[in-house]
Amino acid sequence: MEVAKRNVNDGISLAQVAEGTMQKMTDILQRGRELAVQAANGTNSKSDRQALFAEYSQVLHEFERMSRTANFNGHKLLDGSFSAQTFQVGANAGQTIDVSVPALKENALGFHKFSSSDPSSLFTNFDFPSFQDFGRNSFSNWMSTIATGATDRKLVIQGKELPIDEVWNVGEVARLINNQEFEPEIRAETKASISFSGPLLPGQVTLRLVAGEDYSEAQSVTFFWDGSPTAAQNAMEAINQAAGVTDVRAESYYASDNGRPFFRLVSTEGENLHIMNDSNPPATITLLEQGLSETGGVVTRMRTFPSTFPSTLGSGVFGVDDVFFISSLELVSDGEFSFKGDAKYEYDVNGDEIRTGLIGGGRSNQVTLDNVSFASTRKASDALLIFDAAINQVSRARADLGAVQSRFEATIANLDISSEKTAAARGRIVDADFALETAQLARQQILQNAGTAMVAQANSMPEQILTLLKGI
Repeated sequence: MEVAKRNVNDGISLAQVAEGTMQKMTDILQRGRELAVQAANGTNSKSDRQALFAEYSQVLHEFERMSRTANFNGHKLLDGSFSAQTFQVGANAGQTIDVSVPALKENALGFHKFSSSDPSSLFTNFDFPSFQDFGRNSFSNWMSTIATGATDRKLVIQGKELPIDEVWNVGEVARLINNQEFEPEIRAETKASISFSGPLLPGQVTLRLVAGEDYSEAQSVTFFWDGSPTAAQNAMEAINQAAGVTDVRAESYYASDNGRPFFRLVSTEGENLHIMNDSNPPATITLLEQGLSETGGVVTRMRTFPSTFPSTLGSGVFGVDDVFFISSLELVSDGEFSFKGDAKYEYDVNGDEIRTGLIGGGRSNQVTLDNVSFASTRKASDALLIFDAAINQVSRARADLGAVQSRFEATIANLDISSEKTAAARGRIVDADFALETAQLARQQILQNAGTAMVAQANSMPEQILTLLKGI
């Protein structure tokens, strides 16, 4: 047992070495997060963000060096190789404790995400809108098409089934997911947005906008468009004045490589985004899923679909003549997860793919510390998600090691008690009972003295008789 206690003490020392390194790694991540917060501020210039990223690069190199070199007696602790290592904590076979330390490396720490629109959309060079489906006309037909055969609908996340019959709104799906408890936590967000630009020729533009299928809340917005930045800013202000009713906002103004202004129409509550062109005189608007390259300053097409939309001259009917965008669903978690959607894919007689259901499924993708960039304020802001997830993962690893250390300390206490009680038991078996033996000795001495006295008494009787005879 003494050897087992030495083994356990070695385990405690190992845990303390690893935990000490993790403390410094946490300090580095906290510093990286501070730099990201500073870089996300709009007052910084490009050179300011480059200077901030230079510091982050250096501390990240140190972080990676720590993960590769932290060791105990030649065993690497934080590079992922210290897995299921066995500590013999007892005197007999099978009395062991297994200890594992996860890999704490720059390409292993970060958050996991799934997007129904584009799983790779985050941390690309393009700040583009997201949605999971698009249609030029006939939203009602689209709904009936995807609903065909979609019965007993359910989502399955980490093996947990979530029924969604009669739910055809991504926002409701997101709220359902956020009300569940998963380990680790899974957060759902929704978004539908598209890049907008007005007609090439100057003129008045009238749009009817609404998020969701309560078309009574649609509002008409009219503005003058001549392709200038001022016209675009005025259009954004007009749209945002009605956003309290329509739940459709205008944001993120930018100019294309030929100077044409764009901005984004956005709905973030999971409602489907509906846009009706009511311009009269007629004017054709442009809607594109494209985004500004924040490093190169050009607009790049991300997905192909018809981009110009003529006016309905005010006679358009929602659900029939509008342009619609179905909100995307994005799931974010500190750990890996699987997501099975309700969508099924079938084929018609021409071999064309037909989707039934609302949301497809897949596995999460990880975005790690080596994906961090301060190239723009948006990327710096997105990096905060990575740092938060990485800090949580290192903290969980530290907590697990702390629990193992407490277990080792309890094991030592148990070994001390076992050793003490075992020695006492052996003593009771092997050692003499001093009190009993002392009593036995006293008894024997008493008997011996009594016997001696009786013999002496017996020997004196003849002498007394002789003395009496001599006296006669």
